[in-house]
Amino acid sequence: MSYSLLHTGVIGITTLLLTACSTGYHGSYAERSFYQGDASSLNYIGPASGEHCQTHALYLLPLKQSPSTQLALQQAKQSQAATLMLSDVSISDTTKWRVGYAIQCITVEADAYGK
Repeated sequence: MSYSLLHTGVIGITTLLLTACSTGYHGSYAERSFYQGDASSLNYIGPASGEHCQTHALYLLPLKQSPSTQLALQQAKQSQAATLMLSDVSISDTTKWRVGYAIQCITVEADAYGK
């Protein structure tokens, strides 16, 4: 009976480790964010970036709300004053592993345009 329990434990730990290592999320790209108006009249302001993260205690227990693409986009728009539109939007999802916890982040990088 102890052999069966040991065998189940080894399989469970191996599965957990393999799952934890598979965090290769792909990124996304969009030509531009929504802008209701003539985009050709906007001027380049500069690079914009935003990030929204969530911490997982003991790699499993999520703290606070999950990472949000929408909040990362809002933060990117607010990173440059007078931004009306983002262009060449790149969205990536990364996990930073630490001892006892992990931080999962959604990062947005773009070019900001405004008047």
